[in-house]
Amino acid sequence: MSFLRTIGKAWPLIQRVPIRSSWVTSTSAAGPAVTRRFQNIHRHSLHTTPCTQLFIPAYSQPEKEARTKAPVLQNIPIQNVWEEFLERVKNDDDITEDYLILVCRHIKRDGRSESIPMMQTVMREINKRKEEKNLAKAFTIGCNMLIHLFINKEDLQSARTIFYRMSKMNTQPNEVTITTMINGIAKLGTTQDLHDFYELFTDEEKKTCSADVYKRFIIAFGERGDLANARKYLDLMSENNQIKEDSPYNTMLTFYENINDHAKAVDVFEAMIKHDVKPTEHTYAILLATLKKCEEIEKMDEVYQHMLQSGTIPNSGHLLVMGMSPEMALDELRRLNVNTSTRDYNACIAITVRQNRFDQALRMFRKMAKDNVSPDVFSYAIVIDAIAKDDTQDADLAFELFDEMRNRGIRSDVVLYTSLISLCSRKNDMPNIMRLLRDMKESGVKPNIYTINTIIGSLLNKHKLHPKDIEIADSMWTQIELNNLNPDTRTYNMLISLLSRKINPTRKMGDPYIQNNKYEEMPFEMKRILRLFKEMKSRRSKSTRPDFITYTVVINSLVGCGQLKQAVLLHEEARSYRINLSLSAYNNLMDGLEKTSQMTQVMTIWHYMKTQNILPDDDTYGIVLESCRTLGLTDAFSSIRMQRKADFARLSELDSIRAKRPGQLSMM
Repeated sequence: MSFLRTIGKAWPLIQRVPIRSSWVTSTSAAGPAVTRRFQNIHRHSLHTTPCTQLFIPAYSQPEKEARTKAPVLQNIPIQNVWEEFLERVKNDDDITEDYLILVCRHIKRDGRSESIPMMQTVMREINKRKEEKNLAKAFTIGCNMLIHLFINKEDLQSARTIFYRMSKMNTQPNEVTITTMINGIAKLGTTQDLHDFYELFTDEEKKTCSADVYKRFIIAFGERGDLANARKYLDLMSENNQIKEDSPYNTMLTFYENINDHAKAVDVFEAMIKHDVKPTEHTYAILLATLKKCEEIEKMDEVYQHMLQSGTIPNSGHLLVMGMSPEMALDELRRLNVNTSTRDYNACIAITVRQNRFDQALRMFRKMAKDNVSPDVFSYAIVIDAIAKDDTQDADLAFELFDEMRNRGIRSDVVLYTSLISLCSRKNDMPNIMRLLRDMKESGVKPNIYTINTIIGSLLNKHKLHPKDIEIADSMWTQIELNNLNPDTRTYNMLISLLSRKINPTRKMGDPYIQNNKYEEMPFEMKRILRLFKEMKSRRSKSTRPDFITYTVVINSLVGCGQLKQAVLLHEEARSYRINLSLSAYNNLMDGLEKTSQMTQVMTIWHYMKTQNILPDDDTYGIVLESCRTLGLTDAFSSIRMQRKADFARLSELDSIRAKRPGQLSMM
């Protein structure tokens, strides 16, 4: 964009952008440093793929020269991608624009702290070769991705530096650059920063900006709850630009729907009409829903009539948001001589299922054929998922529907397979789960993280583990790597919990305790639990952050294998993060301390539990009373015993619950 042309002299180099790390910035040193860091992180990496097989097969020289099509982004470990890139740079071998863009995409997708210096190294290579190989496209895309990475690291200043310096290299920011910056300022900057960014645009640029740019400004203010400024930018778009798209208006309508402001929603709708922007079916759906929620029934009917008169064909979604039952909605479409679609039926079936009217939903599903409407994979998925989540439904019906769908030639998707796996998990039917997994592979359907979690969860729900269950869980971890999935906290917690059940599973509260703080004498399962726990923290992602379940299971496992000192340290770490553990962790920890004559620490944990309002059970009282007796704390002993007596009713109820759910409270 031309407003950046006035900023100054040529860009010295991208590597001068300040980064908050100790990375070496020279090309020769940065690459191996990054590789070494990745070798420490990828403990579960697959076997190393030969460089020539990463993106493309080995080609003869004529084939290399003829090859122009960009390779497809594959699920390859970033370490392998990086090693191949360094090898190509070293040998100056076949570094095309498509290849450089592909490397940038791999780095961006990985998104870890190492990604920024890696991307900077790639950008230096692009900059060196830009003139001789015409790499302008790769340079712009690389800059955009580097801006994205800095924003993800909450470093807005560095993102701005990249943005402003693009023009100094005679590279104009494109729409992706602009929208990425708006998103970053919205996330990390102030309201004034957003206004200032808009003022960088010339009058001509304000007139030629796309609807998406204005929409991003509207979203940026709207998500802050600043609807006045969001509306201001909608009006600026209308004044400065001849955009005739409905999307920015619909975005504004959605914000008003969220706060139930029907008057301003109607005002936006009227502004659309005034500026000759034709409302779409989505526009009408948002406005009708807003008016219904605000009980503006007369105005809702008026808007509905406007929709019919405008020639916009209604669908079941419009009628459902107006408050019609699914049956009434389908009848209304027939009255209007509108051909009901698969989408209409899917919406009605989904609402009926949500209303816990499964029998009616199944009848509606069967009625599709009578209306000459063909069900699709979503139709089957809605019904099968409802069966999977309802213990009262016949599981065989789900598989009958699955077979019927395949006989119709409808290809299943990962959501449907996951529902069936969940159904089998409910019944501890591991053979059928494995059969479905094989079927997925043969059908070319890749699992997602919910599929993996469902399978590991089914293993965890088993009352008694089979020796091969850990192998199955390990194979699921391999699937995570093969399909480039991102495990979440639940994935880690379940795998850690499975491993914990292999550690001293027969020890009960009050049994003799053998302390052993030597790492080399830890069970293999305990060492693996600690590796997984460390990996969770190293990812530095909210989606993999250890939670109270993680700390509870790891502490229980450490206590169970005699690693009491490390368990105490981990409890202190949890306290520093203000994470309160499940009661079992406090009990196990105090029991180990009491058995090893560390009564003072028992009382420290007891007092901490009281400050956090963590209610004790009979085991807790027993451990603490014994510690008081040993330490000679007569007054404390009497006080706690009286507290236990007053707590009798709750303790009895807790014992009753445990009796009904044996073996299921290990993490509670």
